[in-house]
Amino acid sequence: MNVNVEGPGRYWRATVYDQYSGFGWRNNDGDSAGFGPGTALSLPFFEARIPVTQTFTFYRDQATVLYALGQVINLDRSAKVTFNALPREEIIQVNRPVWPDIGEPWVEEITYIRSNAAIDSGESYQVVSAASQASVSQLQTAGTDYPAWVKARYLQLPDNVTGRTRALAHELGDPHDNAYDKARAIEAYLRREIKYNEKLTAPPPGVDRVDYVLFEVKEAYCDYYASAMIVMLRSLGIPARFAVGFAQGTFDVEQNVYQVVNADAHSWVEVYFPQFGWIEFEPTAAQPGIVRPAGDASAAGATFPASPNPNDLPGQRERPQGLEELIEQGQDVASGPFTFDIPWVGAQINVSRSVINWGAILIGVVLLATLAASGLWWRHQIQPTGDSLKLYQRMLRLAAWMGAAIRPWHTPYEHAALLQRRLPSRRQEIELITEDYVRRTFSPEHVPGGSASTMVYEGDSAWQRLHPEMVKAVFKRHLPKWLRR
Repeated sequence: MNVNVEGPGRYWRATVYDQYSGFGWRNNDGDSAGFGPGTALSLPFFEARIPVTQTFTFYRDQATVLYALGQVINLDRSAKVTFNALPREEIIQVNRPVWPDIGEPWVEEITYIRSNAAIDSGESYQVVSAASQASVSQLQTAGTDYPAWVKARYLQLPDNVTGRTRALAHELGDPHDNAYDKARAIEAYLRREIKYNEKLTAPPPGVDRVDYVLFEVKEAYCDYYASAMIVMLRSLGIPARFAVGFAQGTFDVEQNVYQVVNADAHSWVEVYFPQFGWIEFEPTAAQPGIVRPAGDASAAGATFPASPNPNDLPGQRERPQGLEELIEQGQDVASGPFTFDIPWVGAQINVSRSVINWGAILIGVVLLATLAASGLWWRHQIQPTGDSLKLYQRMLRLAAWMGAAIRPWHTPYEHAALLQRRLPSRRQEIELITEDYVRRTFSPEHVPGGSASTMVYEGDSAWQRLHPEMVKAVFKRHLPKWLRR
């Protein structure tokens, strides 16, 4: 996509996450509303911010997730936005930020935007964000008088954070007397001491991700860098959260736009400062550091050891399929005269005469034996579960085996959209399973639109229709070309 920005712009954000489990992140925003032209929401206003207009132009079809600088305040198209609604008694207890008296809901911040109508290649949308211009000296003197709603969500840590992780956080942060310098010290340490490695292997099962990066391998890519910084900040009582989207991209002087590609997919850190709101930090060594206005020269504050020059490091982590699917076009081969049925799958293998020999026959026999043995497993997978989470996980597992670009930073709706593009005949089943999962995961006390038993029955029924189509696609993808029909 291309981004034209009328002012400062560093990150094109998709969403943020607040809860860390030790193994991953979750967004707990449970409120949503329509947003766009003629629709006003009670959004907070912070100090030292200016309105910045961004125009995004997509170069793929059927895009629905909208990106923007943080702190969105206006949008030129109708969309559904996700946020955390605050009770009025909480927002009137603090001097900053200030909410306009538009009425409920009192929105903490818009954290996810989904367009009501899909955007096709060449189409654009425009969004206005309140971008921070806070100086170093302003952030150093912001204090730590955090609102209750900030402390409740953004200081959470799981019990499995290790003692040596907490000790390192204090070693880096305690010499400084303000939250900004503590954050900068941790940021500088990660950029300096943790080597960038986009091919880092996952830690062993049950091992805390942050401890693994900080003390075992001392290597990371953006997700690990950001998680490590947030965990250490929260250990010091400094609210922080995990943001995902795209880095700035490459500036095209002739078009006056940033060209943003899949390899720019990125995650970073946002830290909360009273009066000034969420401020971005960049712990990933492969990205350039953030430069802020110093403010009062006499209050330039602590200095930190230089981090590596990003030009000397490997390129930014490449997520080959981007934040949304780039559809692969498969090729079929001509049907041959010999057909072997695959039990329980409903697919067939076609073998051309030109490849028939004893070796091919032996391969075919072994293949069929293997498929027959695995048939019981496939049959088990289609049995009713009564569990929307299991159905959703099974759907994602098969989608990944189909070659779909299932990524952990995608939302459930993004997963559904890319799978629907591969299996358009099963759009309804995919949507039903996804909606059931979202309702039960994010609204556990209330499942609108029917009773729990009805939803389970519909989900199982949808899965029994969807599963065979997905299995066919899996086998078609993994068979050698000469065996495909």
